[in-house]
Amino acid sequence: MSLLSTVKSWLQRRRKRLIGCLLIGVLFYGLARTSPVIDFAWQQARGTTWEPTVIKWAMSIHGPPVERAIARGKIFEGQPVEEVIAHYGPFRTTALAEYTLLNPPERNGSFEGYQIVVKDGHVRSAHWWTCVAQLEFFNSLSREEEREVNELYEQRQRFLRDARQLTRLALVGSWAYPDPLTIQPPDPLRDARMAVAGLGAYIEPQVPHSPHDD
Repeated sequence: MSLLSTVKSWLQRRRKRLIGCLLIGVLFYGLARTSPVIDFAWQQARGTTWEPTVIKWAMSIHGPPVERAIARGKIFEGQPVEEVIAHYGPFRTTALAEYTLLNPPERNGSFEGYQIVVKDGHVRSAHWWTCVAQLEFFNSLSREEEREVNELYEQRQRFLRDARQLTRLALVGSWAYPDPLTIQPPDPLRDARMAVAGLGAYIEPQVPHSPHDD
C-alpha cells in the first residue's frame, strides 16, 4: 500500500473527528477575538509573564491604528521613519538632536499612549502604556542612548517652562506669580517696567517692618 493510500484511509476513518476539531478551533478563535474574553484574559494575566502576550493580542485586534500596526509587526525596528509617517501619520513629533519622538497627535489628557523613538531616520524603539500597564514592543537603544534621550527631553521641558514663565512675566508683570505673603499694592510705574523688561526689570526691595518703627 502506497503512502498516499495510507493517508487517505487515515483521513477517511477520522474525518468526523477532524471536522469537529476544526469547528471547535474556529469557535475558540472567534471567541478569543471578542472584547469580553480579552478583558477577562487580561485580568487573569495581569502581573504575570503572560501579560505582555495578552496585551499584544488585544492590541493586534482592538487597538488604535498605530498600536495595532506595532503589535502586528507592521511598524518594526529599523524601519525608515518616512515610511511610518506616510502610512500611519500624523504624529506629534519632538526633535531632540539626532532623535525624534513620535507620539499620538492629540493632547486629550488620556492616560494611554505610545511613543516611538527614532534615531538617524530609523525606528529604534516602541513603547505603549496606560495608567495600569505598560509594554515595550521592541527596543534597540543602548542604556547610554536611553539616558541621552531622557536628558535631552528634560532639557527641552525646562526650556519650555522657563519660556512660559518669561512670557507671563513680560505680559503681566510682577503680578504674574504673586507671593501671598508679600503681595505689594498696585504700582503702575513698577508694573510698566516689568511689562517692558520682563525678568530684567527692576524690582523694588522689600524692607521688613520693625516693631520699633511704631
